[in-house]
Order: sequence, then structure tokens, then C-alpha cells
Amino acid sequence: MDELIQRFSTLATPETMSKMMANAQRAMDHDMSTQTKNISMLPPDPRTANGDINDPARFLQESMSRSPRFPPPDTVPCANVQVAKYEACDKSGTQACSGCRIVSYCSKECQKAHWKSHKGDCKNPLRSEAWTPAWSREHRLPLFITTTTLEKEFLDKNSEEFSVGLHLWGNTPSAIRSHGIWLQTDYADPLEGWDVTAILKAGKAHGAQSEDIYGCLYFFLSEQLRAFAQRIREFKLSFSLFTSDARRLPEIIHKGLTSGYGVARSVRFDRIEVSNILDANYVGIQDVLLNWSPLLARTPTAVIMGCFMNWFTVKEDGRATNAGRIATRTILKCVINKTLLTYAGGQVGHPEDAAYLLTDDMDALYENSKPFSAYLKKQGLDEILRKAKLQLRKKHTIVPHRTLAPLEGPANALPVFRDDESWYNHFIDERITDEVDVLHVV
Repeated sequence: MDELIQRFSTLATPETMSKMMANAQRAMDHDMSTQTKNISMLPPDPRTANGDINDPARFLQESMSRSPRFPPPDTVPCANVQVAKYEACDKSGTQACSGCRIVSYCSKECQKAHWKSHKGDCKNPLRSEAWTPAWSREHRLPLFITTTTLEKEFLDKNSEEFSVGLHLWGNTPSAIRSHGIWLQTDYADPLEGWDVTAILKAGKAHGAQSEDIYGCLYFFLSEQLRAFAQRIREFKLSFSLFTSDARRLPEIIHKGLTSGYGVARSVRFDRIEVSNILDANYVGIQDVLLNWSPLLARTPTAVIMGCFMNWFTVKEDGRATNAGRIATRTILKCVINKTLLTYAGGQVGHPEDAAYLLTDDMDALYENSKPFSAYLKKQGLDEILRKAKLQLRKKHTIVPHRTLAPLEGPANALPVFRDDESWYNHFIDERITDEVDVLHVV
């Protein structure tokens, strides 16, 4: 702690602190002057202590030792927050709003006091079972349905900042650049990549309702971070971060250039996870396996593990929509039946309208192991494995070959949905992908 405070003091001189505070003040003044009827901003709570910025060391020490006025909750807090008064009920929310079940209160008195603020959300027309999108009511195609090919659509998405796959190797700490550009796409969702069933379970344990999915996500992530912090204390762990191209990093390690940073040239790994840089439009199978296989430990269980997310853009029958007319109709009918059941017996528009929204969902019920094997063969996987002295793992023991498929199931095993709820939860955030594990040959 003393070392951290000393470093901060060296970097954060009174002059730099004054500039930081001035910039923050200008940003706040700008926000205050550009408010709308939908977005409003209040100045900081005058009761909040800011500390003495002219003494950086003391400022940091006080900031880190000061107890937060509203500490992280262990249970769902009462939703009665009076923003304009800088006040919030400090009791737990034990009674969910019967109208929406998204927020909870400690008493009927708090619910009544907060109704003016909550009414707009609770009575929102989007929550009505009778709501239908404008394109369905007007009997037209939605604007997002175009004649663009799948490959062009994928390339267009990748031209957007912070789109799918562009920043898998090193996420930036902020979603906004200094000049004010929002880096994430408008469909970015913090739920992506997480197990929704586990999220709901964590939320329930802390009093959150399943309707409050982001509240459940808060408690889930809190548990994950606390468990991670605990493991750091209990086990001997080290982390080495490098801003290097994934294709050059193995060579850098082999030359010993990372030895001074905790990674010796002799290091060998039991598991190397490469995400989806196996995709041909990123690094590709050959460069990943040939570059990283020398760093794999010579043990029966050592593995290079990665996934393919974009292979279907170059393999037409990789997706259900291109599986052939009969197969596509069969899958679509099954998906529509499943999806309509999750709407509590209601329908969003007409079935033919809903079909436009279900093209991604169809892949979950499409057995595409043969197209995927053909794709791997066309990429020259057999020859690459021979050169790298690796072999394809026949049974997966770490992650299944597809999301929600049986762990040690065959390559043609489909995802398993126990009930309609698990189907719905899965498609809140999941993407059905094919994944391949590679086993080092000793």
C-alpha cells in the first residue's frame, strides 16, 4: 500500500491533480447543460467529502480508507431511492412489485413513496402482452431485414468499432474515447458470455427476482470477483500481461525476451486458450497451432483450446438457414413452437413475422457437424496437425464442442434444453458455436 501511495504521489503532482479536477468540472458542466427530458443529471452530493487534492498522497490514502456512503449490497436493496434528495432507503427489498417484479421494496410505504419514479417503467407499453413491433402492426418487413449476404453482413459488422471479435485480445478499460465516441455497438449487452442459469441462481440467493436480470448479474459478478480475490490470496498465482501480437508472442517467449517479466523461455503450459483467433479472418488454424504447439507441455492432458465463431461465413451450409429447404422448414417450425411457448402462451405478431427474428435461434437445433468437419478439412487441418505433432481430441473434457451440448458427447450432439425456460435463458445472450480441442502427442 505504501509503495502504491508513493508512486501515486510521484505521478499525481498538485498541478496534474488540479488539471484533472478542472477537466472533470468541465465535463460535468457540459453534461448539466445538455440534459433532456429523458436524461437528467444532478451535481455530486454536497455531503460527499472530496479530500484535499493539493496533497495527493493523503488524498489517495483517505479515498481508499473511507467507507462508502452506500456500500455494495449483500441483498437486494429497497428500490425507494429519491435521487433529487440524495436519499435512499437502507433496508433490504423483500417485497417485489407485483406489477413488474423488477424492483423490490421493504414496505408498502416505500413503494408508495417511490411510485412516481417507478410508474413509467412499471406501466411501460413494452411490457404489455398485447405489444407488437411497428413492422408487424403495419404488415411490412422490419428495417433490419435486408438482402445483404451473410459474408458481407459479417464484414460490415467488423468495420464497426468494438464489434464482434475485434477486441478479444485486450479489452480497453473504458467504452468511451477521450473525444467522446462511444466504442460499443448499440446491441452490446453485459450478459453476453455468461451462463444465464448461474446468474439467475446467484440472484435468487440474494433476493433478486428473475425479472431483474441485471440485478441478478450484479450478485453473480460480485460472487465471481470475491471468489477470484480469495483464490489469489490462497494460491500461488502470477499474471503476466503482454501487448503483443498473438502470432509473435510464442517467438518472443522462445527468445527469452519475457524472462524478466516472469515468463521463462523454458516455460511449458498445460493449457493454452486462444479464443476464436483460430478463425480464418483472424490468425487462422495454421499460425495458431504451429506457433503455439512448441509451448505445450508434453503430458497426455495438455491442450490447445479455441473456438470458431465465424466459420459459417465461408461455409454456406454452416447455418440452418442454408441447410436446404426441407431441413430449414423443419427447424424453423420447431424453433417457432419453442419460442412462442416462452411468451406465456402469447405471440409476438404473427408466426411468419416472428420467423424473421428466429434465424439465429435456428442454429441451436441444426446439426452442423458434417459442414464443420468439411470446413476444417478445407482449412488443411490434417496436414497442420501432422506438422505440429498434434492430434484432434475425440472427447472433450473441459468444454463441450457446442454450447450446452453434453461435455463428452459425440460431435453431432445438439444442445440440451431441459425446458422452455432454459431455452429462453440461453437465447438471452448465448451464441451457438462449434469448438475444437487439440491434444499434444507425446
